[in-house]
Amino acid sequence: MSENDDHLPCIRSELDWIERALLGGHTLLGSFLGAQAIISVLGAEAAPHPDGEVESAIVSSTLP
Repeated sequence: MSENDDHLPCIRSELDWIERALLGGHTLLGSFLGAQAIISVLGAEAAPHPDGEVESAIVSSTLP
């Protein structure tokens, strides 16, 4: 299961909730699927690292 499975009701519901939270100015912290879902809502893509490494980043965004 990934953020790309937005045809599943549970994932669609989570993505919609994240979007509402971000538009409401709330700060979110996600790990694993949660982090993938947040960056997906922000318009980015989660993908495996070409060298198999695990990376993380702090992302800041201002939504309209």
